[in-house]
Amino acid sequence: MIKEPRLTDEQIIEAIPKKKGYSLGDANGLSILIKPNGSKLCKRSTNPI
Repeated sequence: MIKEPRLTDEQIIEAIPKKKGYSLGDANGLSILIKPNGSKLCKRSTNPI
C-alpha cells in the first residue's frame, strides 16, 4: 500500500471551491473538507488506514 504524502499549507490554501464539496486527505489521518461556499474544515482521524 502506497501512502500519500502530507498535505502542505500551500495545497490547503490553494484549494479552490467547486460546485460540490470535496475533501483532501493525507496518510496521517488529516482530512480537509472544502465546501462550495469556500469554507475549509479540518478533521483528524484517530485511526488512519
